[in-house]
Amino acid sequence: MTTDATHPEATLGALVRELRETANISLEELAEATRIQKKYLVALEEDAHKELPDPTYVRHFLRAVATALNVSPETLFARYQPPGEPAPGRMEPPAPTSALAFLVPSRILARAAIAGFVVVVLAVLFWQVRALFTPPELLVTAPADAALLNEPVATVVGRVRGRGAEVRINNELVYPDEQGDFRIEIDLQQGANLIKIAAKKPRSAERVLWRQVVVETAAPATSTPPARP
Repeated sequence: MTTDATHPEATLGALVRELRETANISLEELAEATRIQKKYLVALEEDAHKELPDPTYVRHFLRAVATALNVSPETLFARYQPPGEPAPGRMEPPAPTSALAFLVPSRILARAAIAGFVVVVLAVLFWQVRALFTPPELLVTAPADAALLNEPVATVVGRVRGRGAEVRINNELVYPDEQGDFRIEIDLQQGANLIKIAAKKPRSAERVLWRQVVVETAAPATSTPPARP
């Protein structure tokens, strides 16, 4: 009949050795009875679990040893602790959770939000300052550069883009409409003429375009007196 040995404080190795010695069985005899190599039985009694094979094989060893020593296998299983696993019947208490574990992510998120806000504000300020000091866009559609005119008048047509921008043509102020379009006639002189079209905002540099036109008016016709007979 199988009897259970109860040794609450004994390790697995100490229990196996005590049961073997109580049964007056040597290691060699136990190895022969269980068909387990002696080196594994020695490692088992010395609790040298790292020298034992996979836990699956160790449980087979324990079942064979329990049968040979006339004890219940559960008696040995209860004391077997594979490397890296918690002891049977014992639960590791959970690590205490520090309040910092919750505060740190919140603090990081808060700092990230502040940093993002600062970046957005700086970007907006940068574009506002850039727009303030960048010269306005200026387009002149007439007259064409190097145009040849047959009368001493040129019509300057164009468009300006930029808040508060003003336009000057040959240093004379021109007033664009609400869309920024402007159109004005200027007097020219015979021959080559250089037209300066400049636009600027209150705090920006000037943007200047040049148009060179040539005026060639037809010479007045001269009457030839009739020849005398």
